[in-house]
Amino acid sequence: MKNTITYLLSIVLIIIGVYYIKTTYNTEPNQTSIQNQLSKSGYVRAEIEVLNGCGESGVANLFTKFLRAEEYDVIEIKNADKFDYQETTILYHKKDMQKKAKRLSNLLDVKDSNVKFNKDSVWDLSVIIGNDYKELNSFEKIKNFYELF
Repeated sequence: MKNTITYLLSIVLIIIGVYYIKTTYNTEPNQTSIQNQLSKSGYVRAEIEVLNGCGESGVANLFTKFLRAEEYDVIEIKNADKFDYQETTILYHKKDMQKKAKRLSNLLDVKDSNVKFNKDSVWDLSVIIGNDYKELNSFEKIKNFYELF
């Protein structure tokens, strides 16, 4: 009887010790703590729409796959209001999204002159893919996301 109690007590103490060590010395941050740190730092993830402004079938999906692989939050994919955009353009719809628009333009290699403010959207950023999309330096990476049917 005494040996059984000692044995059970030892197991309980070992479990408590392992739990304590694991929680105290855990070096891997969990997803919740990362999200908490980001929200405390004022980080806001931009919501993006990708618009096909050149009329080339599937190009918006191609850019979307690339942007999602780069951890961008693409919310909507659709055709632009017209298909004659000559140059790819990034629109930011809130003044505090200008830096994020610039970062996105660097990733896509869109000219600074094609990053513009336009308040007419519910999303934070819009990428309008123009006829020049194959000439963007980033297209070498983007075309790797093309999938054959």
